[in-house]
Amino acid sequence: MQDIAPRYRWVIFSLMAAAIATRVPVGVSLGVLLPDITATFELGAVQQGWLGSAMNLGNVLLGVPAAWYFSRFNPNLLLGASSALAALLVLAQGLAGSFWLLLTTRVVTGLVFVIFSPARTLLVQQWFPLREIVLISGIQIAVIGVVESATLSLTPLLQLQVGGWRNVLLTFGGMGLAVTALWIGLGRERPGAVTGQQAAAQAGSPMQVLLQRPALWVLAMGQFGAPAFWWAYATFWPSYMLDRYALPLGTSGFLFGLTSLGMAPAGLVVGWLSSRHPGLRRPLLWACGLDLCLTALAMLLTDSVPLLLVICMLGGFGWGFVPVMSSLPFELPQVQPREVAVASSFLHTVGSLGGMFGPAMAGVLIELWGGVLPALAALSFLALGVSLSAGALPAPERVQVTAEDR
Repeated sequence: MQDIAPRYRWVIFSLMAAAIATRVPVGVSLGVLLPDITATFELGAVQQGWLGSAMNLGNVLLGVPAAWYFSRFNPNLLLGASSALAALLVLAQGLAGSFWLLLTTRVVTGLVFVIFSPARTLLVQQWFPLREIVLISGIQIAVIGVVESATLSLTPLLQLQVGGWRNVLLTFGGMGLAVTALWIGLGRERPGAVTGQQAAAQAGSPMQVLLQRPALWVLAMGQFGAPAFWWAYATFWPSYMLDRYALPLGTSGFLFGLTSLGMAPAGLVVGWLSSRHPGLRRPLLWACGLDLCLTALAMLLTDSVPLLLVICMLGGFGWGFVPVMSSLPFELPQVQPREVAVASSFLHTVGSLGGMFGPAMAGVLIELWGGVLPALAALSFLALGVSLSAGALPAPERVQVTAEDR
C-alpha cells in the first residue's frame, strides 16, 4: 500500500513556508520604514493608513472568488507564478517615484498574493494526512512569527546598511526571486493525488461551503479582530513610541517584533496540544483573545524597555490561536478539496479585511481624536473577537481524526 505521508511532504512544506516567509517582510516592515517614506512623499496620517492597508485589499476583494477559480488549476504552477510576479512587484515598490505609484504597486502585490492561498491549500491536502494539519499550521505560524520578529528587529539595521527604504524593498524583492527559483526546481504535486481539474469536476459549487457551514462565519470574528488591531499597531506604534517617549525606531521595532517572536513557540505548542487534546481548543481561544487585548493596551502606557520586553512577548503568545482556526476548514465533515480551498480563503479574506481596516481606521481616528493613543487603545478591543469565535469550534469528538480518515 502506498505511504499516505511520503517524506517529500516536508520538502514541499519547507518550500511553501519559505515562499510565505518572503511575503512577510514586505508588509510588516512598513511601520519601521514609514518615517522615511513619509519624509520622501510628505504624507499625512490618512495616507500612511492607506499604505498600511493596501496589501490586504486584494484578498478582501478577490480572495474567495480567486479560490473558486484558481483551485481548478495546477497548484504547483500557480504557486511558482504568484511568487515570481509578487517578487517583481516588490522590486517595483522600491522604484516607485510617487506616493500613488507606491500605493498602487502595494495593492497589486496583494492581488497577486491571493493566488497563493488556494495553491497552498490544495498542496497541503495532497501531501499531508488530516491528523497533521493543525501541527503544520502551528509550524507555519511559528515560521511567520520568527520572520516577522526578525523583520521588525533587523529592518532598521538593513535600512542603514543598504541606504534607505527603497533599497530595503529591492532586497526583499530579490529574496522573493531566489525562493521562486527554488520552487521551480523542487516544487511538485504529489503523484496520484486529485488534480485541480479532477476536483473541479466534482458535483456542486465549492462556494456552497460558505452557506452550509455557519461555523466559518463565527470564526470570522476572530479572523477580523486580531489582524485589525495588530496591523494598526504595526503601522503606527513605532512612530507613536518615538514621538511620545523618544524611543528609537530600532528599539521599538525590536520590541514589536517580540509580538511575532512569541507567536513561534505559541504556534508550536498550541498546534501540538490541539492535535492530541482537541478539548483544549476552546479554552485556548478564550485565553488568546484576552491576552492580545490586555497586552496591546499595556504597550501604550509605558516606556520601560524591560517591561515592554515582557508585555510584547506575552502578546505574541496570544497568537497561538492561529493553528486552531487554520485547521478547521480541513476538518469540516465530508468536505471536498475545492471547498477547503474556498473556506480557507474566506478566513484569509476576513483576516485581510481586518488588516486593511485596522490601519485605515487608525489613521481616521488619529486625525479625528488628535492622537495615536486613543485610536490604538480603541482598536485593541477588537482582539476579543478571538475569544468570542471559540463558540464555532466543533465538539472535541468531532476532531479526533486518524490517518485512515484521509
